[in-house]
Amino acid sequence: MRALWVFGYGSLHWDPGFPVAAHCIARATGWHRRFCMLSIHHRGCAKAPGLVLAFDAAEGAHCDGVVFRVAEGEEAATLRALRDCELISSA
Repeated sequence: MRALWVFGYGSLHWDPGFPVAAHCIARATGWHRRFCMLSIHHRGCAKAPGLVLAFDAAEGAHCDGVVFRVAEGEEAATLRALRDCELISSA
């Protein structure tokens, strides 16, 4: 299996929550962090969703973060955990 790399720019930046084999500073060009996603899971409620930071495409933008190489053999478990945590609202 090819190595799995994960870009962290928010909470993943500080605590990836999965076994890391390597990491380095990285920049995602064409993307930036922006309060652009409504959430009832992390802020707000069904009647009044709150804004949360998300990765948003924008010409000329960039986002600095850390890229993590997932430890060998942990790729499938890491993808499941990231989907459960980061895609809680299917956004």
